[in-house]
Amino acid sequence: MTPLKEIQRLDEAKTRPDHTLSQRIKPRRQRRAELRKLQKPISSRKPAA
Repeated sequence: MTPLKEIQRLDEAKTRPDHTLSQRIKPRRQRRAELRKLQKPISSRKPAA
């Protein structure tokens, strides 16, 4: 039971490391980028489709 779960966790970490690592390492950059996107006028944004 436990070894299988551990292997699954490792596989998930390999397939998607951005969700865990990037958010921990550089959350400030992401927040700043999000704020910049929100501060930009809607007309300058690309249409979401």
